[in-house]
Amino acid sequence: MNATYLAFVGLFALLAVALAAMAWMARRERRVRKRAQQRERPSGLPLRQARKPGRRQRQAAQDPLTGIDNRRAFFIQAEAMGARETLGGRLVAWLMIDIDAFKTINDRHGHGVGDVILRQVADALRATLRGSDIAGCFGGDAFCALLFDVQPGEGTLRAERLRQRIEAQSVGGNGEVVMATVSIGVAHTRWDRRIDLDMLMATADRRLHAAKRGGRNRVVASDVDAAAMAAVAPRPAA
Repeated sequence: MNATYLAFVGLFALLAVALAAMAWMARRERRVRKRAQQRERPSGLPLRQARKPGRRQRQAAQDPLTGIDNRRAFFIQAEAMGARETLGGRLVAWLMIDIDAFKTINDRHGHGVGDVILRQVADALRATLRGSDIAGCFGGDAFCALLFDVQPGEGTLRAERLRQRIEAQSVGGNGEVVMATVSIGVAHTRWDRRIDLDMLMATADRRLHAAKRGGRNRVVASDVDAAAMAAVAPRPAA
């Protein structure tokens, strides 16, 4: 009986030690999580307040008028997409978009009308994008888009659809109906980790300026077309 009693006491003691160890580990895990949360927010701020800078950062990444990502946020997204192995070797298209004669629209009809046109262009651009595509507002009246995993010529086709969509819109201003148009430069390339985004943007931008010189309200997607327009057309106002 003494042996049975001692065995029972020993078993109970082991169980008590195990429970105490589990409780200590749970307290330690809670302390570790708490310290991690404190490191993630400024000292002395509650967690709810600490999350607010994240929201402000997201807002700071967007153009306040159109809601489209600004240039810095656009390039961050583009570089993040470039790290994906699934895009290796696939065709992408860069679109540079500029509203034609936008300064004249502002001067003649007022900045309120200009703001409406900027939002209309942004909405049309968003409607052109697919899930993986990204768009950016480069300030003023300039926008860009990066279309991923496109078929040959698809970037040009979607740019033309965007141009037509914007051309079909209108807004009232000072008793007049104002219709805006855009010029678009397109550049295609195969995507890989060594891609030079600045070079791709420069190519699309060069073709955008060719579209301007060619009379505006058009899409230019090749240097051959750009050279032909530069040779025969006078340079119009932006």
